[in-house]
Amino acid sequence: MTIKQVLTEIKKVLSYSKARYFIEFDDDIYYEISGFKARIVNFVNLLYKIINLKTGKIHIRERIVEIPFLYKNLDFHKINKILDLGCVGSKISLQLASLGFNVVGIDYRPFIFKHKNLEFVQGNFFDINIPAESFDCVISISTIEHIGLPAYNIKPFEQGDKKAIEKIYSLLKKGGKLILTVPFGKAIVNQFGRIYDQKSLNQLIKLFKIDEFEIYEKSKSGWILSNNTLNKSEKVACVVCLKQ
Repeated sequence: MTIKQVLTEIKKVLSYSKARYFIEFDDDIYYEISGFKARIVNFVNLLYKIINLKTGKIHIRERIVEIPFLYKNLDFHKINKILDLGCVGSKISLQLASLGFNVVGIDYRPFIFKHKNLEFVQGNFFDINIPAESFDCVISISTIEHIGLPAYNIKPFEQGDKKAIEKIYSLLKKGGKLILTVPFGKAIVNQFGRIYDQKSLNQLIKLFKIDEFEIYEKSKSGWILSNNTLNKSEKVACVVCLKQ
């Protein structure tokens, strides 16, 4: 952009009376702001756009494959009640509720969305009293790897991921599904999360029968289905587990 074009754009956005603040690079859900705040937001967004044109880099996260994997493996005509574990920062609970499923979302953090088919419970998953065999499906998208670790300023405890899987198993009806995604590669545990290799992932989900198992890796051209478990590229394992 030339200086003249920049000044023209600034003049234009300062005249707008409304602004949309998109949530997580998304055009489905946004905050609408009006008045003077809208002019400020539009001006900041323009500055970000100008800077980003020169120096920005688009990062595509693993959600680009995790969420399609989820929807590909949902039995739309067999599933009614779904638990979304770690629902904050995602539209999945709201999307499923909008499609007519009865959804319970659980997270430590507050959840901003409301829907008549969606019940949100804020708190510790292990302290929430839910009857056994309540759900047809449990969803855990990039969540299990954080449980029990001091991520999100939560008090750590031993074997949080394994205990969470055991509780999920008890909450599923017989024949129910766990749709699980976790980081995959060389097994590592740090303060924020875990990366699982084939051995540790098999041990984690040993209570279940594996129905679908796919590994995706981040390549130069984007996320792709992968058969190579040994290279050092960023990977995610997407698994459908059945309770027999």
